[in-house]
Order: sequence, then structure tokens, then C-alpha cells
Amino acid sequence: MTSAISTIGDYIQEAMQSWQIPGTAVAVVQGDEVLHLAGYGLRDVEAKLPVTPDTGFACASMTKAFTAMGVALLVDEGKADWDKPVREYLPSFKLKDSYASENITLRDMLAHRSGLPRHDLAWYGTPWTREQLVHNVRYHEPNKTFRATWEYQNLMYVTAGYVSGLLGGEASWEDFIQKRIFDRLGMSRSFFNAADMEGTDDYSLPYRLRREGGEHQLEKMPFYTNSVMGPAGSIHSTLNDLVKWLKVHLNGGRSGDVEFVSAGNLAQMHKPQMIMPVDGMSEKLHGTTLAAYGLGWFIQPRHGATVVEHGGNIDGFSLNIGFIPQISTGWVVLTNIDGKPLRDVLMSEIADRLLGVSGGDWNTKYHAIWSEFEKGQDQGRSVSSDERQANTTPTHPLSDYAGDYEAEGYADVQIRLEGEQLEAWLGGLWWPLNHYHYDIFEMDMKRFELSLKVSFHTDPRGAISGLSLPVEPAVKDIVFTRKPVQITADETTALTGVYDLPFEGMELTVFAKADHKLYAQVTGQSDVELVPYRRSGNTIDYNLKGVPNAALTFAQEAEGWVALLKQFNMVHRAPRIRS
Repeated sequence: MTSAISTIGDYIQEAMQSWQIPGTAVAVVQGDEVLHLAGYGLRDVEAKLPVTPDTGFACASMTKAFTAMGVALLVDEGKADWDKPVREYLPSFKLKDSYASENITLRDMLAHRSGLPRHDLAWYGTPWTREQLVHNVRYHEPNKTFRATWEYQNLMYVTAGYVSGLLGGEASWEDFIQKRIFDRLGMSRSFFNAADMEGTDDYSLPYRLRREGGEHQLEKMPFYTNSVMGPAGSIHSTLNDLVKWLKVHLNGGRSGDVEFVSAGNLAQMHKPQMIMPVDGMSEKLHGTTLAAYGLGWFIQPRHGATVVEHGGNIDGFSLNIGFIPQISTGWVVLTNIDGKPLRDVLMSEIADRLLGVSGGDWNTKYHAIWSEFEKGQDQGRSVSSDERQANTTPTHPLSDYAGDYEAEGYADVQIRLEGEQLEAWLGGLWWPLNHYHYDIFEMDMKRFELSLKVSFHTDPRGAISGLSLPVEPAVKDIVFTRKPVQITADETTALTGVYDLPFEGMELTVFAKADHKLYAQVTGQSDVELVPYRRSGNTIDYNLKGVPNAALTFAQEAEGWVALLKQFNMVHRAPRIRS
């Protein structure tokens, strides 16, 4: 076995150079024996610091196997059951599909069969707490029937991890995993966020390759720092620590001479739980239409054996850990590059060598596939450009689009005008909004080499009332409704008073209640809540709650505030006569 990988170091370095990867760390392990363990290249390009086996990397979705293991430990202790409805552990849990709400189990969540697509922009960079994220899944639109189809779903892992923290009697999932896994395995350089990793003396910076004019330029990226998604992807670790973790999976659930998890529950994680769709690229690469997902692991046949593995991708890092159970041998591949397939190249090359198969030429194969992928990206941009209607303009001044927009289950989308440039806040960052045509703008998310079309809506009065955003391509566009304008306490006080309506003996009284909201009452009628609608210059518009086709506008004129009551296609002017 050792001879099969004796030259893997040369292969790694050649492949790294061909992909312009700054740094990589690779281990190959058989049983308890480490066959290969080395860092390659740089963890900090500017400072020329090398990658070592103790260099910290973000593990991203490789975290999912830890979350599944946490549940397995609870099942061993009798505190959880793979197949009991989650509602038995978390009665408040709810999905949009009522049947799924009542029946979804920890196994369903960990096997990605909830019926929900990814909805990743419901969590990426958002201000929610983990408890809020778990609560918000009730608002997310499913696109498949419960248990019918495998669909990768990060929020279900967040929920499973949140529940395991509760069942484990710890303050959080992080405390649970620290105590039950990291401490027991001696994973002393493993953390749950980038900040703690940065407190060590050896960690990798995140990088990406930006395409400019056909060339790839290496640039440093910011760390992804929002760890609210912890159970789905927040662990940061090192090659040496992950080797300790891998050995548990290679040795029947044992760590050294001690049982870490029962062999039966380890097998639950490693065996197929849900058949996965196989795309044409995977079929072409690996010659099979068979693929499955276990609990925190992908499973696929390879040359008469089985590969069990899981990758991870997050800003500036791409990684893989896996093993072949038939020969109790596995690998860890860590790279400090964003979204490039070196991890897959090395995984396939190492697996073939361990199985005694030669001639895969994986680096050449992946370069050919990646070239086609980039051509497809370019063609997509070209199609978008061709579909654009020329010589159109927005229907409103750019300032009219600014505001906050809300949708249940998603963080608010904020639109602001900076000089002559509209910008949108989404996923924790501000992005330029460039006019595409009519009331459609393109959100230029260059960090992800992505653009999203934002479609603004108008109401019957011509005001911008909302926007649609294709944040989850598997369901219809998410509609964000414009939030009411914010009226200050001083402005509310300034508007209160009595206004003289143009009808004998009729007055309009505007007042505030204990809830600090404005109300209006016409002589002899019930009071009506005023709902802020929009402001423009020296005017503030309100809708009348529960009164259709009616509105109240306050305008500041030279002689003071004037109310304009709009109803039944008429406007009644009412100057303020008493404050």
C-alpha cells in the first residue's frame, strides 16, 4: 500500500501548479498507520509562510459528519432515536409541509430528504441566531415531496445540530461537539469559527482565483466569519487533528483501544440512506449512475469497492475527507482556494492508487471539465446580455428604489443610493445594482462570480412596493415587500393635532396612542390606525389600516402642516388648526 502512494507528493505538487493553488495539506491513512502526511505550498502567500500538518483550514461542509456523529453518540446513550419525529424533541419545530412537520426525523434531516431545496441565502451572512434559523424553516418553500428526493439542505443540519445540543445537555452544539468529540479525540487545534483559528500560530488564509480577461489572478479573500450555521459547516481544523477523526471511521468506531461510537451506529452513517441523482459529468468521470448519501457522507462505488467521502466549500477553502471501508484506508485533502476542483482530483487519484488502478489521469480530466464549465459561465453572461432590452430607463428616480424589503424567513434586503449608484445588501454584503432594463436591475456579486436580477414592483399608486429575487432557483422567485418608512418620535409628535376638513362641523383629529402609532379620527367616526407608506421631500404618506382606497398625506407648507385626505377619487385639503 505504501508503494502505491510513494510518489503522491510529486503528483500533488504538479497538480497544484496546474491549478495555481497556493497551499495544500494531504494525509493518507490505513487503519491506525499514517502512510503519508505533508503540507505543500503556502498558507500565506504574501508572508511566504508554508503549509504544515498543523495549519488550520476551514472545513466547511466536512462538518456535517461531525454533526451526524453527535447524533449517533446520543443514540448510543439512549437520548435520541434516528427515527423518532423531531417534534418529540423540539415541539415548536415546523415546516411549511404539515405532514413533514409531524413526521420528519433526525435521519431524514441528516440524509437530506426533507423536501426543501437549499435556500442558502436564508442563512448566508444573515443576522439571525441559530434558534431563529430553526424557527424560520417553517417559511421556506419546499419543491419536492417529503422523503421523495435527495436534496442537499444545510438548514436541516443546523436543526439536527441544534437538537443534539439540547439533548446532550450542553449550552450549544459547539459545547456538545467540543466535549463529546474534540476533547475525547485530542483534537486540540480544532475550532468552531475563524476567529479562534486565527488566534493560533499556524493557519491558512483564504484565496480565490479571479478571472480577468481570460487570465486567473490569485487574490486573498475575507474569512467567512458567521458561525450561526455551525452544525452544517463551521468547524476549522488541521491535517493532524482530522487524521485522528478519520481513524475512528477506519477502525470500526474505535479510537485506539477505546470504543468511541458503537459499530452499529457508525455503520448507520456509512451506509446508503437515500439514492442521489447522478449528473452526466459524474457518470462520465466515474463510469457509474449509482450514488447515495448516508448520514453526513456521500457514497459511490469505485472499481468494485466503495468510496465514502464528504467535501467542503466555503469562502477561500475547498476540501475533502474520505475512505474505502473494504481496505480501511482513507485520506484528507485540504486546500486554501475557493471553488477549484483540486480536492476532487487528489481524492480520485489517491483512491485509484489505493485500489491498484492506474491510468485515471484525473488532473487532465478535471481540467477539460473545468474548461467547459467556464465556457458555460461565459455563455450565460452572453445570453443575459443578448436578452437585455436596449434604450430603456427605470420608471422612477433611483432614490425611489431605496428602502428595506422583507420576506418571511429571509433577512431584509436593503437598497440604498450612494451617489448615482444603487446598492443592495444581501448575504451580509453590499453589492452594486446596475440597471438592466425597465424596473429590473442586476446585482453584481463579483465575489461569487454571480449576478442576480432584481425585479422591482409598483403598486396601483405607482410607488415601488416590493421586489422579486431569485435567491433559490428551485422555487419561484422570493417576493420581498417594501417595509413601511420609519417615522421618528419627533415626526409623530409634529403631526398630531386637529385639522379642519372642508365640511361644516367636521374635523380630522390625529393623535398617538401608547403604542406610539398614529391614529386619525373624523368627527363622529371611529379612529383608524395610520400606516406609514412613503415619504418624499416635505410630505409623508400614510395608508388607513382596514380602509381600502384611502390615504392620508401630510405636507409641510409655509403656514404649517396640511393634511390631504384621499378617498373615493377625491382629495380633501385640511389645514392644521390646533396642535
